[in-house]
Amino acid sequence: MSNPLISVILPAHNEEKYLKATFDSLLTQTFSDFELIVVNDGSTDNTGKLLAEYAALDARVRIIHNEFSLGLIGALNKGISFAKGKYIARIDSGDTATPDRFQKQFEYMESHKDVYILGSWAYVIDPESRIVAEWVTPIAVDSKVLYQRNGIVHPAVLIKKELFDTLKGYDRRYSNAEDYELWARAIRGGFKIRNLQEFLTSIMERRIGMSIKDLRKRAWDRFRVKARYLAVFFCLTNLFSTLRSFIACSLPVPVFIYLERKYGKTLTGKTYLKGNQAR
Repeated sequence: MSNPLISVILPAHNEEKYLKATFDSLLTQTFSDFELIVVNDGSTDNTGKLLAEYAALDARVRIIHNEFSLGLIGALNKGISFAKGKYIARIDSGDTATPDRFQKQFEYMESHKDVYILGSWAYVIDPESRIVAEWVTPIAVDSKVLYQRNGIVHPAVLIKKELFDTLKGYDRRYSNAEDYELWARAIRGGFKIRNLQEFLTSIMERRIGMSIKDLRKRAWDRFRVKARYLAVFFCLTNLFSTLRSFIACSLPVPVFIYLERKYGKTLTGKTYLKGNQAR
């Protein structure tokens, strides 16, 4: 197809169980002028076969096959390098978008030329598609918001391709916080970030909670990002947040587990539903 307005980047590594729901939500969008770039990142299951079937059914689907896995950041940067759209949209396997997600995000971006990154609120769903949490983000994201709680749902964003051309993609050095580092770099560069106050995407958690090892890796990479940009974003609030992150990364495992369970979800902006509240 000729240059579309939106390029959707979907990395996939052994995702045959989860692709159908994602494709069904994307290919029925009310906004149709997009390409769906799927990076099949060295899958060894039936992901490749399933992708070929979708590509045969819809010309908007473009498949990039990696013989060996490049990992998430490598797959994202490769997908973006093939993108033809004015905007880049993100989503992951198992995630779904409301039918009007692209329409609403595109219209907002077109009427707010100074905004380069646009997110939204998101539901958190389990593998059975039950809503288990609500992920609410602030309207505007600046350095203080970023240092306190991130404030952006990565698989829910629409980003001007111009930003990636300027910032040269995701940084491989932050494999557990590649999105967080990109937001920091964008804010440093003067690129405005906003969120629509609507639930436009559902993010699938294949297990509620991460392993302690994964949580510590993520916490460490976020601390590294904060420390790297602290001189640029210096204020007492951000200094305190950076020190707090360092202390959290250095705590004995039992204390880290306790604090993560007590405060970790609050700091992300997620509100988990209890028991029979899940819907």
